[in-house]
Amino acid sequence: MEKLKKRHGCLTAWLVLLIIFHTFTILGSVITYFLFDPELLSQMPGMPAFDMPTWLIVVAAIYGVVCLVVTIALFAWRKWAFWGFIGINILYIAILMLTGRPVLEIVTNTISGILSIVILFAVLQIGGEDKKGWTQLE
Repeated sequence: MEKLKKRHGCLTAWLVLLIIFHTFTILGSVITYFLFDPELLSQMPGMPAFDMPTWLIVVAAIYGVVCLVVTIALFAWRKWAFWGFIGINILYIAILMLTGRPVLEIVTNTISGILSIVILFAVLQIGGEDKKGWTQLE
């Protein structure tokens, strides 16, 4: 008989926050892609210049979808999802660095990407032998 897996509350909370965040990433990317015309925004007084290329908005949406998938897979106790989460964050940071985005944008995305990986790893380590997430991943 398979042992029932228990999830620590901090791990559950972090995974829920990641799901919410990446859902908003997807929605924000889709809304930006379909509703915001850079030419129209540049003509509106008081609006900052919108200089993000369309392909990068699509990349952000794909990033959000992949992060959402791996986070849901972590809920299902899949170890590959942890490695996928690390991989997609590193890939997204590398893409931002290669596109020549503003330094502040690159720095904030790098810090948030690394921090989210560290927090995920930390919450997977919380708990006794019966609640430690890392040992329960398959």
